[in-house]
Amino acid sequence: ERSSGKGDIKLTSGEKLEVRSAEADIAGGVVKINGETDLKTRNSKYELRANNLDLSAISSNMNNSPQARKELASRIDVPAKSRLQLSGYADMVTKLERRGNVTTQDTNLVLRRANLKISDGSLNITQMSGKLSITDRAFRFENITGLMDGGQFALSGHVPFHGAGISLMASGKKIDVDK
Repeated sequence: ERSSGKGDIKLTSGEKLEVRSAEADIAGGVVKINGETDLKTRNSKYELRANNLDLSAISSNMNNSPQARKELASRIDVPAKSRLQLSGYADMVTKLERRGNVTTQDTNLVLRRANLKISDGSLNITQMSGKLSITDRAFRFENITGLMDGGQFALSGHVPFHGAGISLMASGKKIDVDK
């Protein structure tokens, strides 16, 4: 899918690229972008914001991209030949920073009536609300609530991508754990 953009962007030849305020249409909604890149040091700092992102459009693009599926598989165990399916809406704030050859990101999603399913039926979460944060190191869950296989659940805590240190508080009512 193609993207388009517009905004106030200033290039100082050989020195700096400034994105003062720009908007880009992406699958799922409009993202507002601001930040800058120092062209001499290649250091960058950007912030991306979006409201009412359509998670089903993002899910479709993700599932159609081999690179995105590979990145997702490094973080989440999705059974072979299955796809992660998202729907619902989210507000997003992402901060991207690059220093030398190291890029860091911190994404915060505020979920509204979001649904997360795996196409083989092994996971079916609906009506999710709360805040999900994704950094280079971990997932963070803040007051995530919803329904899992018909039962209510609540989740808070963090899960690192590598190493130890999982800290989760989960509660549930009438959840079918036999699936």
